[in-house]
Amino acid sequence: NENKQYLEVDTNNDYWKAYVEYVDEIVTDGFYAIVQCDLDFFKEETNTKNNPDPLFQITLEVQPPDMVFTPSIEPNAPDGFADFVDNLINNSYKQASLITRLAAHLGHTDYQPDIQGMEQLLESRHEIQDRVQHVINKANEYQRSFDRYA
Repeated sequence: NENKQYLEVDTNNDYWKAYVEYVDEIVTDGFYAIVQCDLDFFKEETNTKNNPDPLFQITLEVQPPDMVFTPSIEPNAPDGFADFVDNLINNSYKQASLITRLAAHLGHTDYQPDIQGMEQLLESRHEIQDRVQHVINKANEYQRSFDRYA
């Protein structure tokens, strides 16, 4: 807005719109880089080939007559492990909703819809979700190993 006022530009001018779209693309690229950095961190820290230290903790507790995971690893459990990781990822994406879109004429009020639709970010997100599911499967296997003592 400062540039618009300083330059006394007509906002309907095609050159002005092209300029705003150019700057808008720079901002979009910045949000992409932020989210990709977050997702890369999760991918790096969940890559078993790197033998990382645990990033998260799930405990298996005896609560007679059951054995219960904390947080829950049940599918679709609110506040469960998968939900927790999804919320962390969603919070990364939500950063793009905090800035009003410069090129509002493109149809969105913020940058989040663009970021959510980026294929490379979706692929990274799915890879992390697959790793979470793999860990949940391994935890369930571990829990079943105690069935013979029941």
